[in-house]
Order: sequence, then structure tokens, then C-alpha cells
Amino acid sequence: TVMEVEDGKSFTMLTHNSFDRNKTLEILTFDGGVIKISTQEMKDLNNKPVKRANPSRLFRFACSEAAEQSADVSGISQVQPLNVVRLKI
Repeated sequence: TVMEVEDGKSFTMLTHNSFDRNKTLEILTFDGGVIKISTQEMKDLNNKPVKRANPSRLFRFACSEAAEQSADVSGISQVQPLNVVRLKI
């Protein structure tokens, strides 16, 4: 779940399940769109790189880095608090 968006710079999400780096996440926007982002640039709240996300933790993604990894670069600006985030399988 997206918890906070910082003026197009970054967004913070709360994890509910564990997943490793080098995975793809899908953000479900309120208008029904899907934004794919890589977990390659996933960081903790101290901006330190993270190799594995554990449940009930907050992680930060820089919007510029996420946009570079996303097929839908313009969609990254549509990320809003409470958007659902799921692991792409």
C-alpha cells in the first residue's frame, strides 16, 4: 500500500509480504491503471538500499528511478496515497 507521496520525488509504501530485490511491483491507480516499477532501487527510510523487503516495513522509491524502470513513465505521477501495490508474478 502506498502510504505517502512526496511531490513527485518519492513515494513510501508499506509491505504486507516478503519479496526480494529485482522483482517487479504493480501499483494499481484509482482510475484503473497499472504502473509497473522495479524493486531494484528500493530503499529503507534512511535511504539505504534494501535487498529483501520484510512484512510490515516501510520502503521508499524515488519516482525518477522508478520511472526509468517503468514502461509507463508518465504513469508514475499518478501514484497517490492508498494505491494498492502488488507483486507481479
